[in-house]
Amino acid sequence: MSHFPCTSPVRLNLRGAPDVRCRRCENCREARRWGWYVKSGEEMVAAERTYMVTLTFGPTARRWIAAVATSYAIDGGTQQARLHRAARQLWKRYLKRLRKQGFKVRYLVVAEDHKNGWPHLHGLIFVQRGSRAIVTARGLGEAWRYGFTVVKTVETTGAIRYVTKYITKAGARVVTSRRYGLKPEGPKGPVEKDAYGKELREKQEWVATQPMPGHPSTDRAQPHGLPLGGRLKLSLEEEFPGRRSDRQ
Repeated sequence: MSHFPCTSPVRLNLRGAPDVRCRRCENCREARRWGWYVKSGEEMVAAERTYMVTLTFGPTARRWIAAVATSYAIDGGTQQARLHRAARQLWKRYLKRLRKQGFKVRYLVVAEDHKNGWPHLHGLIFVQRGSRAIVTARGLGEAWRYGFTVVKTVETTGAIRYVTKYITKAGARVVTSRRYGLKPEGPKGPVEKDAYGKELREKQEWVATQPMPGHPSTDRAQPHGLPLGGRLKLSLEEEFPGRRSDRQ
């Protein structure tokens, strides 16, 4: 991420050790967002269908979160961090319920606070090939039993840009599937071993060459030689030729 240089690097007290990122300045947050944006694009092109979800917590769930967050006080940390940690426990239960119903999914989720201090969740759900049940937006919404839901089918990378912007906020912690954005499985096994994998790698390479959405253009070039700035294409068909756009 050399095109997002840290403005307040931390110098280690070790001879010959390079400076490390502070992870707090604007450039560090943007570099982190860009990394998750690219990984999410790779998950998107590997998935059969992608959904963006916003999940809230009702009064009963909030009481449960508050009680669990109180039990975490012994571990230290801020109240916000403890509430987010408790909220993620309900997310884990949600995923377990989906998988029991036969949904094969991968995910990225990040918590954001309401103005009243209670968290809600923004996430991306990537439906994988081989699910034992038909995954629909309605099914994903009904599986969430803790509050209101908004589930939308993702057809462009704009949804990824929307979700990953919350990663730049103070205290944000990203929770993802294992090996998120790395060597997703194809319909016949590891992507390296079949024709699907060849197509996927080409799409992954395309995602990696795209400039950071909304980042001011400069004269500097990224390692792949494309200028910074600009916008991604609007439709999924244009972005990833040959991929079927499934609307639910």
